[in-house]
Amino acid sequence: MKKAFTMAEVLITLGILGVVAALTLPTVIAKVEDKVLETQSKKTQNILANGMRLLMAKEEVNELEYTSLSACENKECVKDIMHKTFSIIAEVAEDSKIVPQIYKFDDGEEKSVWLDNEDIIYSFVTNDGAIYGVKAFDKGTSSLNIIADINGAKNPNRGAKDLCLYYVSNGGTIKEACAQMAKVETAETDACVVPDDYWDNCQPGFKWLEIKYKHVCAKCKSGYKMVKLPGKLVAGYCMPQGCK
Repeated sequence: MKKAFTMAEVLITLGILGVVAALTLPTVIAKVEDKVLETQSKKTQNILANGMRLLMAKEEVNELEYTSLSACENKECVKDIMHKTFSIIAEVAEDSKIVPQIYKFDDGEEKSVWLDNEDIIYSFVTNDGAIYGVKAFDKGTSSLNIIADINGAKNPNRGAKDLCLYYVSNGGTIKEACAQMAKVETAETDACVVPDDYWDNCQPGFKWLEIKYKHVCAKCKSGYKMVKLPGKLVAGYCMPQGCK
Protein backbone atom coordinates (compact mmCIF):
# COMPACT_ATOMS: atom_id res chain seq x y z
CA MET A 1 0.00 0.00 0.00
CA LYS A 2 1.42 3.36 -1.07
CA LYS A 3 1.97 5.89 1.62
CA ALA A 4 0.02 9.14 1.11
CA PHE A 5 1.60 12.56 1.39
CA THR A 6 1.36 14.09 4.80
CA MET A 7 -0.33 17.45 5.24
CA ALA A 8 3.06 19.01 6.02
CA GLU A 9 4.53 17.70 2.74
CA VAL A 10 1.57 19.02 0.76
CA LEU A 11 1.89 22.45 2.36
CA ILE A 12 5.64 22.55 1.71
CA THR A 13 5.09 21.60 -1.95
CA LEU A 14 2.40 24.24 -2.38
CA GLY A 15 4.66 26.78 -0.72
CA ILE A 16 7.50 26.01 -3.15
CA LEU A 17 5.14 26.26 -6.12
CA GLY A 18 3.88 29.58 -4.80
CA VAL A 19 7.39 30.98 -4.50
CA VAL A 20 8.29 29.83 -8.03
CA ALA A 21 5.08 31.37 -9.40
CA ALA A 22 5.74 34.63 -7.57
CA LEU A 23 9.22 34.81 -9.09
CA THR A 24 8.32 33.88 -12.66
CA LEU A 25 4.79 35.23 -13.15
CA PRO A 26 5.74 38.95 -13.30
CA THR A 27 8.33 38.20 -16.00
CA VAL A 28 5.82 36.20 -18.03
CA ILE A 29 3.18 38.93 -17.71
CA ALA A 30 5.71 41.62 -18.72
CA LYS A 31 6.68 39.65 -21.84
CA VAL A 32 3.04 39.20 -22.82
CA GLU A 33 2.35 42.92 -22.32
CA ASP A 34 5.40 43.85 -24.42
CA LYS A 35 4.20 41.57 -27.21
CA VAL A 36 0.74 43.13 -27.13
CA LEU A 37 2.23 46.64 -27.32
CA GLU A 38 4.52 45.60 -30.17
CA THR A 39 1.49 44.39 -32.12
CA GLN A 40 -0.39 47.60 -31.37
CA SER A 41 2.58 49.68 -32.53
CA LYS A 42 2.63 47.87 -35.87
CA LYS A 43 -1.11 48.47 -36.18
CA THR A 44 -0.58 52.19 -35.50
CA GLN A 45 2.19 52.28 -38.09
CA ASN A 46 -0.14 50.72 -40.67
CA ILE A 47 -2.95 53.15 -39.83
CA LEU A 48 -0.62 56.11 -40.35
CA ALA A 49 0.75 54.67 -43.60
CA ASN A 50 -2.74 54.02 -44.95
CA GLY A 51 -3.81 57.52 -43.96
CA MET A 52 -0.88 59.13 -45.78
CA ARG A 53 -1.51 57.00 -48.87
CA LEU A 54 -5.19 58.00 -48.81
CA LEU A 55 -4.31 61.68 -48.50
CA MET A 56 -1.89 61.58 -51.43
CA ALA A 57 -4.25 59.47 -53.55
CA LYS A 58 -7.13 61.91 -53.00
CA GLU A 59 -4.95 64.83 -54.00
CA GLU A 60 -3.31 62.91 -56.84
CA VAL A 61 0.26 63.50 -55.69
CA ASN A 62 2.98 61.07 -54.67
CA GLU A 63 4.93 63.16 -52.18
CA LEU A 64 3.94 64.71 -48.86
CA GLU A 65 5.39 68.13 -49.70
CA TYR A 66 2.84 68.55 -52.50
CA THR A 67 -0.20 67.82 -50.29
CA SER A 68 -2.54 70.36 -48.73
CA LEU A 69 -1.29 69.17 -45.33
CA SER A 70 2.22 70.36 -46.09
CA ALA A 71 0.79 73.76 -47.02
CA CYS A 72 -1.03 74.17 -43.68
CA GLU A 73 -0.15 77.17 -41.55
CA ASN A 74 -2.48 76.68 -38.59
CA LYS A 75 -4.28 74.14 -36.41
CA GLU A 76 -7.63 74.45 -38.18
CA CYS A 77 -6.07 73.46 -41.49
CA VAL A 78 -4.37 70.40 -39.96
CA LYS A 79 -7.58 69.49 -38.11
CA ASP A 80 -9.64 69.58 -41.30
CA ILE A 81 -7.24 67.31 -43.17
CA MET A 82 -6.86 64.84 -40.29
CA HIS A 83 -10.65 64.44 -40.10
CA LYS A 84 -10.71 63.59 -43.80
CA THR A 85 -7.85 61.13 -43.41
CA PHE A 86 -8.47 59.23 -40.15
CA SER A 87 -11.50 57.90 -38.23
CA ILE A 88 -11.51 60.51 -35.46
CA ILE A 89 -14.01 60.20 -32.61
CA ALA A 90 -12.71 62.92 -30.28
CA GLU A 91 -10.28 65.81 -30.05
CA VAL A 92 -7.88 66.46 -27.21
CA ALA A 93 -8.74 69.75 -25.51
CA GLU A 94 -6.64 71.60 -22.95
CA ASP A 95 -8.72 70.20 -20.07
CA SER A 96 -9.37 66.83 -21.67
CA LYS A 97 -9.99 63.84 -19.44
CA ILE A 98 -9.76 61.35 -22.28
CA VAL A 99 -5.96 61.28 -22.24
CA PRO A 100 -3.45 60.28 -19.55
CA GLN A 101 -2.43 63.31 -17.50
CA ILE A 102 1.13 62.14 -16.81
CA TYR A 103 3.62 59.82 -18.51
CA LYS A 104 6.67 58.25 -16.87
CA PHE A 105 10.08 58.01 -18.52
CA ASP A 106 13.16 55.86 -17.96
CA ASP A 107 15.18 58.78 -16.60
CA GLY A 108 12.74 59.11 -13.70
CA GLU A 109 10.98 62.12 -15.17
CA GLU A 110 7.21 62.50 -15.26
CA LYS A 111 5.58 64.79 -17.78
CA SER A 112 2.28 65.76 -19.35
CA VAL A 113 2.38 65.05 -23.08
CA TRP A 114 -0.99 66.12 -24.46
CA LEU A 115 -1.86 69.15 -22.36
CA ASP A 116 -0.08 72.50 -22.73
CA ASN A 117 2.33 71.06 -25.28
CA GLU A 118 3.28 73.71 -27.82
CA ASP A 119 5.16 71.13 -29.90
CA ILE A 120 1.89 69.43 -30.86
CA ILE A 121 -0.24 71.38 -33.30
CA TYR A 122 -3.25 69.04 -33.22
CA SER A 123 -4.13 65.89 -31.27
CA PHE A 124 -7.04 63.49 -31.57
CA VAL A 125 -8.42 60.06 -30.66
CA THR A 126 -9.31 57.47 -33.30
CA ASN A 127 -12.07 54.86 -33.21
CA ASP A 128 -9.70 52.21 -31.81
CA GLY A 129 -8.90 54.41 -28.80
CA ALA A 130 -5.37 55.38 -29.86
CA ILE A 131 -4.28 58.98 -29.27
CA TYR A 132 -2.32 60.87 -31.93
CA GLY A 133 -0.50 64.18 -31.89
CA VAL A 134 0.82 65.89 -35.02
CA LYS A 135 3.98 67.76 -34.10
CA ALA A 136 4.31 71.33 -35.33
CA PHE A 137 5.98 71.71 -38.72
CA ASP A 138 7.02 74.42 -41.17
CA LYS A 139 4.91 75.18 -44.22
CA GLY A 140 6.10 73.17 -47.22
CA THR A 141 7.52 70.39 -45.07
CA SER A 142 8.50 67.09 -46.66
CA SER A 143 8.30 65.06 -43.44
CA LEU A 144 6.15 64.83 -40.32
CA ASN A 145 6.63 63.67 -36.75
CA ILE A 146 3.61 62.09 -35.07
CA ILE A 147 3.37 61.02 -31.43
CA ALA A 148 0.93 58.28 -30.50
CA ASP A 149 -0.29 56.53 -27.37
CA ILE A 150 -0.93 53.22 -29.07
CA ASN A 151 -3.34 51.84 -26.45
CA GLY A 152 -5.04 55.08 -25.51
CA ALA A 153 -5.64 55.91 -21.86
CA LYS A 154 -4.70 52.40 -20.68
CA ASN A 155 -1.54 51.75 -18.69
CA PRO A 156 1.44 51.68 -18.61
CA ASN A 157 1.46 55.31 -19.90
CA ARG A 158 5.21 55.17 -20.26
CA GLY A 159 7.64 56.55 -22.82
CA ALA A 160 8.86 53.92 -25.32
CA LYS A 161 6.21 51.47 -24.10
CA ASP A 162 2.80 52.71 -25.19
CA LEU A 163 3.97 56.26 -26.01
CA CYS A 164 5.69 56.13 -29.38
CA LEU A 165 7.09 58.40 -32.07
CA TYR A 166 6.60 57.89 -35.81
CA TYR A 167 8.32 59.62 -38.72
CA VAL A 168 6.38 60.21 -41.93
CA SER A 169 8.72 60.49 -44.91
CA ASN A 170 8.09 62.51 -48.05
CA GLY A 171 6.97 59.37 -49.83
CA GLY A 172 4.49 58.55 -47.08
CA THR A 173 6.39 55.66 -45.51
CA ILE A 174 6.30 55.41 -41.72
CA LYS A 175 9.34 54.79 -39.53
CA GLU A 176 8.69 53.67 -35.95
CA ALA A 177 10.92 55.26 -33.30
CA CYS A 178 9.35 54.21 -29.99
CA ALA A 179 12.78 53.94 -28.32
CA GLN A 180 13.25 57.66 -28.90
CA MET A 181 10.54 58.30 -26.30
CA ALA A 182 12.28 56.39 -23.49
CA LYS A 183 13.67 59.52 -21.85
CA VAL A 184 12.33 63.07 -21.69
CA GLU A 185 15.64 64.40 -23.00
CA THR A 186 15.54 62.34 -26.19
CA ALA A 187 11.78 62.67 -26.56
CA GLU A 188 12.20 66.43 -26.78
CA THR A 189 15.07 66.27 -29.30
CA ASP A 190 13.55 63.98 -31.89
CA ALA A 191 15.22 66.04 -34.63
CA CYS A 192 18.39 64.17 -33.69
CA VAL A 193 16.99 61.01 -35.27
CA VAL A 194 17.17 61.02 -39.05
CA PRO A 195 13.97 59.82 -40.75
CA ASP A 196 13.86 57.87 -44.00
CA ASP A 197 13.65 61.10 -45.94
CA TYR A 198 15.65 64.32 -45.70
CA TRP A 199 14.98 67.53 -43.77
CA ASP A 200 15.12 70.94 -45.35
CA ASN A 201 18.25 71.99 -43.48
CA CYS A 202 20.71 72.59 -46.30
CA GLN A 203 22.36 75.97 -46.46
CA PRO A 204 20.59 78.11 -49.08
CA GLY A 205 22.26 77.67 -52.44
CA PHE A 206 23.40 74.12 -51.69
CA LYS A 207 20.90 71.74 -53.23
CA TRP A 208 20.15 68.27 -51.96
CA LEU A 209 21.86 65.46 -53.84
CA GLU A 210 20.50 61.98 -54.24
CA ILE A 211 23.27 59.42 -53.77
CA LYS A 212 22.50 55.72 -53.50
CA TYR A 213 18.87 56.47 -52.69
CA LYS A 214 19.82 58.79 -49.81
CA HIS A 215 19.27 62.53 -49.90
CA VAL A 216 22.40 64.28 -48.75
CA CYS A 217 23.60 67.87 -48.64
CA ALA A 218 26.94 69.48 -49.48
CA LYS A 219 26.69 72.13 -46.75
CA CYS A 220 24.38 72.61 -43.77
CA LYS A 221 22.64 75.80 -42.83
CA SER A 222 23.55 77.71 -39.66
CA GLY A 223 22.85 75.77 -36.46
CA TYR A 224 23.29 72.38 -38.12
CA LYS A 225 26.29 70.10 -38.40
CA MET A 226 27.29 67.68 -41.13
CA VAL A 227 27.06 63.94 -40.50
CA LYS A 228 28.81 62.25 -43.39
CA LEU A 229 27.65 59.01 -44.91
CA PRO A 230 30.05 56.03 -44.79
CA GLY A 231 32.79 56.21 -47.41
CA LYS A 232 34.60 59.18 -48.87
CA LEU A 233 31.58 61.29 -49.75
CA VAL A 234 31.96 64.99 -49.06
CA ALA A 235 28.21 65.25 -48.53
CA GLY A 236 25.97 63.92 -45.79
CA TYR A 237 22.83 64.78 -43.87
CA CYS A 238 22.42 67.71 -41.49
CA MET A 239 21.51 67.50 -37.82
CA PRO A 240 21.13 70.19 -35.13
CA GLN A 241 24.42 71.18 -33.47
CA GLY A 242 23.27 69.86 -30.10
CA CYS A 243 22.86 66.31 -31.39
CA LYS A 244 25.47 63.68 -30.61
